[in-house]
Amino acid sequence: MLTGGDNSGSGVVKSLQGDADTMTDTTQGGKDVLTGGDNTGSGFAENSLVGDAVIMGGIARGGSDILIGGNNSGMNGSVDNSLLGDAVSMDASARGGSDTLIGGNSSGGGSVSNVLFGDASVMNGSAQGGNDTLIAGTAIAGSTVSNDMWGDGRLLGSATGGQDTFVFKDNLARPDSRNGQYYRGLQPEPA
Repeated sequence: MLTGGDNSGSGVVKSLQGDADTMTDTTQGGKDVLTGGDNTGSGFAENSLVGDAVIMGGIARGGSDILIGGNNSGMNGSVDNSLLGDAVSMDASARGGSDTLIGGNSSGGGSVSNVLFGDASVMNGSAQGGNDTLIAGTAIAGSTVSNDMWGDGRLLGSATGGQDTFVFKDNLARPDSRNGQYYRGLQPEPA
């Protein structure tokens, strides 16, 4: 398990890779868990998480990784999450794993930007994407979150994507019509 540093001051930038810089030949990625750092102040946190390697080539296989973006709870603070399930670039006959990517959430009046690629931002040759699950981040009232989610990435050559699942949930707080109290959108309204 790898975890980025949290920020409560002016800012922090973290870049984490699960296994290596480059995976080629018959290398196999592990089942890694990478978690981005959170922001609790008025500054920022920037998280770049790559499940297996920056570059995958040959017949390398990505592991089934879990990547979790950082959250923002700071007033006017922000978090930028860039999550790539397997690699930045996959080439030749590399295969992506079945990864789970979870975007960060925003509360406290700040913002979170999530950019999620289930496999890689660019897939070339005869690279094949895995069957990934991408889960959008949420925001409460007064905060913002943006989710830019791609199951596989840009497919070039004869690269093919996997069968990916996208999960969106509305988590905005809204007042209860009877007592003015706030509740989270995923919970049923009180009877």
